[in-house]
Amino acid sequence: MSADNTNGGQDRQGIHSTAAPVTLADMQVYLDQSRYLQLIGAYVTKCEGGEAELRLPFKEDLTQHHGFIHGSLFGFLADASCAWAAATVAGDVRTSEYKINLLAPGAGEEFIGRGKVIKVTRRTVVAQGEVFAVQDGREKLVAIAMATLMRVSDPLAD
Repeated sequence: MSADNTNGGQDRQGIHSTAAPVTLADMQVYLDQSRYLQLIGAYVTKCEGGEAELRLPFKEDLTQHHGFIHGSLFGFLADASCAWAAATVAGDVRTSEYKINLLAPGAGEEFIGRGKVIKVTRRTVVAQGEVFAVQDGREKLVAIAMATLMRVSDPLAD
């Protein structure tokens, strides 16, 4: 969700880069226009009040050599859920850094990333992300992450 000043403060997806909180409807616009998210099949189910949830169905095309979902997708689910949770309270954000612990292989029918805001400051937001594998309706924690996100007030700033 980065912006550019050449089109009235809107980025390519039409989402304004302001301090206004991002809504589920805003995120759906982003998802609908993101080729990466279409490729992997991720979709958002919650984006409000400092929390976000994304889901990713199992796709054999996304597995590594042992047949599990590739760990990079756990990174995506953790990072995106933290960023989108942060955006609900801080407006447009960019990930400054995140650290993820992979706890179990990516075995399941579906994967869920849940992000929750922990702390909001004038310039940054700290969020925690959890990734779950779902098998037969049961969730298993497979990764946990902490992320620091910076507010985007000037889209051309470093």
